[in-house]
Amino acid sequence: MDFYGKLNDIMTFDAGGRGMKVPAPDLSAVADTLLNAQRVLVLTGFPVVDADGNVHGETDGPLGAAEIACTLAQLGCRVWLAADAVEFPILLAAAEVFLGAAGITLCHRDGIDDGADIPAGHVAIVKVPFLNTERFAERFLSVHPITHLLPLERPGRGACGHYCSMRGRSLDAMVADTDCFMALFEGVSVAVGDGGNELGMGKYREEIIRRVPHGEDIAAVLGAEHVLTAGVSNWWGPGLAALLSYKTGKPLLAEAETEEKALAAVLAAGGIDGCTAKKEMTVDSLPLSFHLGRRKLVRELLDEAMADDRRAHP
Repeated sequence: MDFYGKLNDIMTFDAGGRGMKVPAPDLSAVADTLLNAQRVLVLTGFPVVDADGNVHGETDGPLGAAEIACTLAQLGCRVWLAADAVEFPILLAAAEVFLGAAGITLCHRDGIDDGADIPAGHVAIVKVPFLNTERFAERFLSVHPITHLLPLERPGRGACGHYCSMRGRSLDAMVADTDCFMALFEGVSVAVGDGGNELGMGKYREEIIRRVPHGEDIAAVLGAEHVLTAGVSNWWGPGLAALLSYKTGKPLLAEAETEEKALAAVLAAGGIDGCTAKKEMTVDSLPLSFHLGRRKLVRELLDEAMADDRRAHP
């Protein structure tokens, strides 16, 4: 098995037993399209309710989105990170840690600015409104010539007409209707998800219906051009960093300490675990050590592949 197959195996390890098994992506093609990206919108944020009935953003999503933004910015891309009001503070917290560690400038923008572009290699963060979301999306996409849309762990509407949790419960009252971004977008889309109910997973709707509990209700309708599935969506943060490092020869993968600091910052900003609904150093009920173990496997795979390439092409 080559580098791409091994990387996908690490990413798709089904630690939570969700049953998300779809055809393997063409990771070389994904890398090529992202290396051609000039302006990317990374959309994330999944709501979860705690034991007291309060709505929070979950810990899965912001870390992966922030690391992907950091990776693309290091390659000279202009990146916009976006989430709605509930998830915005935790996305901001994660972004400040990852971007700070890499020396990348973060532009704070709660909404659409005056149309001025951000410099190459910079990241801006925007808040998506709950009301009039489609109007906001239309305006945003007209102001900023986005070339690539990358939703990661962002709810996608099912055929039932609702945004649903993995248990089939409606999230409509808690989440902005951001399917409109993909419906309006005309560029390249790369979607990341781990349950089938995320924006962009509709490309494999039939497989999700067959294999995932409540699949008929929760499976997202809209499909991205490229779909990356994972045991935990955050894993494609280091996954894409390794993929683009392999393609470019540049060291883009963040350190384990950065992920640990980012998770602590996300919790301090109000994030909770999406499965346990608790404020603890876990993501999808898995301890931090497990996620750092995935990162270690990714780094070892990348180091081995790069060493093999150097031996083959001294």
